[in-house]
Amino acid sequence: MSRGQVLSEAAPLEGVEVNLLVPEQRIAEVTVGQAGWLAPAAYPGARIGVVVEQIAPLAEPASGRTVVRVRARLDAEHLAAAPLKPGMEGLGRIVPGKTSLLALLGREPVRLPLL
Repeated sequence: MSRGQVLSEAAPLEGVEVNLLVPEQRIAEVTVGQAGWLAPAAYPGARIGVVVEQIAPLAEPASGRTVVRVRARLDAEHLAAAPLKPGMEGLGRIVPGKTSLLALLGREPVRLPLL
């Protein structure tokens, strides 16, 4: 290593994508443009906003269940509360459209890899 050589660079998080793993039986409730949030496992009290950008056309196996990969964009204004790193995981929820209160209470959070 020589003097003046770059040790590391910080990348802007505006282009960072999140992969949400949505259970196959719940994917019909998800549409492009829906908002949601995620809570990184390292920062469980933080809530970072996300917006669904793309839904994969095929389901895939993951942790003993069948899921559909949903790509989401991060809400940059909430990132300061929980700096994210590649490979982090956490819990998240996509906010549904119109639904009953009973249906909302019966749902469980979805475990997801963040980056």
